[in-house]
Amino acid sequence: MGSSVRKTSAKIKKLLKDTIELNPSVDCKEVIPQVAVETLRSKKTKGYFGDKDFVVLAGGGFACFKRVKEVGLDTFLQDYNIQREELTVIEVQKIIEVILDRIEEENGEIDSILILSAFQSAMANMLLGKLTEPTEFLSIFCEIFISMIIREDANEAYCLVLSEEDRMLGTLQTAKRVPVTVLEKDAKSAAITSTLTNTDQVIVSSEKYVVEGDRVRLKE
Repeated sequence: MGSSVRKTSAKIKKLLKDTIELNPSVDCKEVIPQVAVETLRSKKTKGYFGDKDFVVLAGGGFACFKRVKEVGLDTFLQDYNIQREELTVIEVQKIIEVILDRIEEENGEIDSILILSAFQSAMANMLLGKLTEPTEFLSIFCEIFISMIIREDANEAYCLVLSEEDRMLGTLQTAKRVPVTVLEKDAKSAAITSTLTNTDQVIVSSEKYVVEGDRVRLKE
């Protein structure tokens, strides 16, 4: 797994560097699809890279570090009332939450837990490492994201069911992962044993790839 991720990461870095050097004003939304097509073969992974959440967070992080590069890290941190020498993990988490709030105000809620986790890790790596290059953020974001997808693929077989939780503002529907044991399968179906019950609503299709914890909505 490590070698595969490193090779893909190197390819991503070269693509980002070449594309942005050729056209410094290129929009982040134009770069990401190229990265997906050139470096990834899995249809599922390509779908992830085309997901609205991924494009929004990639663009938000890229814009954030464009500002850092323009004004300097010290000035950027002053916007959050933080001095460079006071930059701790806790302070970084607070900055990321503020940035995420702004992104969601402009683009709506982020539904994908996997994409959100990759974004938070990439932002933390950049800020704690005092890194300021926007393309480096995209590279780290993509590398962490690919690693998460590979680890997810290596896990046990499972299915996703609809989970509902009552909140003050209404019922929250999310995807819940249920492990299954595959007894036999062919190209179209599989025989399994699991803890699934007759009342469980299994998620069989979606307009986007879904992982455990993602918000979901039933289509009428």
